[in-house]
Amino acid sequence: MSRASQDLFSLRHELVRYATAHGIRAAMRQFGCARNTVRLWLRRWQDGDDSFQNHSRRPHHQPACTPPKIEQAVVAARKKAPCFGARRLVDMFVLPVGKGAAHRILRDHQLTRRRQRKHKRKADLRKIKAAHAPLTHLQMDTKYLNDIPHYWPQMQAQGLPRFQYTIRDEATGALFVSYSSELSKTCATLALSRLLDHLKAHGLDPSLVEVRTDLGSEFDGDTVHYRPDGFHGSLLASGARHRFNPPARPNANADVESSHATIEAEFFDLETFHGTRHFLASVTTYQHFFNFARKNRSRSDQTPAQLLAHNAPHLDPRILLLPPLLLDPLMGQDLSRPPGKQAGEKARRLKLGIDVHWAQYVVVAQYDDASPRPARRFTPESFVEWVKARLGDAQEVNSCYEAGAFDYVLHRRQEALGVRNMVVRPRNWDQYGKKVKTDQRDALALCGMLDRYLAGNTETLCVIRVPSESEERSRGQTRQRDSLVSDRGRMSNRGLSTARYYGYDLPKDGGGRWRSSVWRRSCPNTFTRPWPAGTRSCWRSTIKSRH
Repeated sequence: MSRASQDLFSLRHELVRYATAHGIRAAMRQFGCARNTVRLWLRRWQDGDDSFQNHSRRPHHQPACTPPKIEQAVVAARKKAPCFGARRLVDMFVLPVGKGAAHRILRDHQLTRRRQRKHKRKADLRKIKAAHAPLTHLQMDTKYLNDIPHYWPQMQAQGLPRFQYTIRDEATGALFVSYSSELSKTCATLALSRLLDHLKAHGLDPSLVEVRTDLGSEFDGDTVHYRPDGFHGSLLASGARHRFNPPARPNANADVESSHATIEAEFFDLETFHGTRHFLASVTTYQHFFNFARKNRSRSDQTPAQLLAHNAPHLDPRILLLPPLLLDPLMGQDLSRPPGKQAGEKARRLKLGIDVHWAQYVVVAQYDDASPRPARRFTPESFVEWVKARLGDAQEVNSCYEAGAFDYVLHRRQEALGVRNMVVRPRNWDQYGKKVKTDQRDALALCGMLDRYLAGNTETLCVIRVPSESEERSRGQTRQRDSLVSDRGRMSNRGLSTARYYGYDLPKDGGGRWRSSVWRRSCPNTFTRPWPAGTRSCWRSTIKSRH
């Protein structure tokens, strides 16, 4: 309670006490207030309200108040699309409530997000961009998808793309996306060339197009001598212009950068996928929603399709229907089938390098003579299902992993599926002394050595003979007994060390040092001394239990 509130409480308390003792009229004269004021606080005090706080002036009946049913609809819409604010919730869900009322409901239910503070005001280029002709000034960038918590487990389990190649128009805000499993100059070139060919097919001259990118290596940002087949050379060969953004100027690519935040919140954080086909269908639906239904407040609250129809009525609206595409098949790196093969066509050989752990397997795959695929992580159960699905991709499947503490269970599972598996001798795979050891590097090295081994160089791997299950059980019992005997010898030596610590000696032959008769002959006074006796009993009982 503040000091002002304390003073007000004391004043009202003295007023009530004085009115009780001397009457209402005397209290009115004494405190210089109206008669109704004295009656108000006296009546509240007599009714049991001794807090002396002001009551709310809110009316008991509000005809214009939002009904609870509509309020629940606003809350449900917000929980369904947490990425939408009050304005977009009203527009997208057609809620019968104003934007201000919707914001108040979200605030009352603590469903609003605190707006991030901007430490530096950015230059407003909206008017300049709006003056451009539609689809003539494009911004391009790449988005990493492996840092999205909701999408990353699905990407690992289902082999979904790791990178998004985004192209966005400055004038209309239209969005075009492509996907790949690698970040490369080739993928960026394919994504842009596909869009330029699409624009040309709809009557847009590529010489009018200017593409802005950052200085990333995938956009030839670090290239000194441009090649005709590189990103920059291919772009100029098509007739378009290429412009690099200045270093450390993210606002120069603000449109495409903001679309990355939008698509992450509205798509990747909400959707659950069931394979590559479902991913492509979902992202195609979202791109069409973005271009034809999603209003952009920074562009007069209009959709890209509306802006295109207004500013370029001669262009067919179907120019915005270019669907997203996986770029890996165009490069021979499709994760769902062998490289360079059509659907139903098999590769000659699939090679798998497996780094085995108890809870997960890290796997690198290589089809024939193509480049190895990026490493993927599986649980033991999901790996078996993945291998079953890959059996139809190649005429022969080979795999290898290092022998270790987990026996030959994985080998027998692989053989039962029809996979030719090899268990190899463990070794240090860091051939060049880089002092970097990761599961991905080990799996890649195993896959590379397996490729050389199958090509005829049998010195690359030391293959271990896998025993039968009966041989393994017999050998396991012998090894376990030898281990226990070794443990007994170590404990016996510790008992000898303990006895000599207290000045006694035991026979050099450790065969029966733990027996009571040996201790009585060698250490007759040990049983009368409490600490050595307790130590001797502890070691003797432990060793006998091991024997």
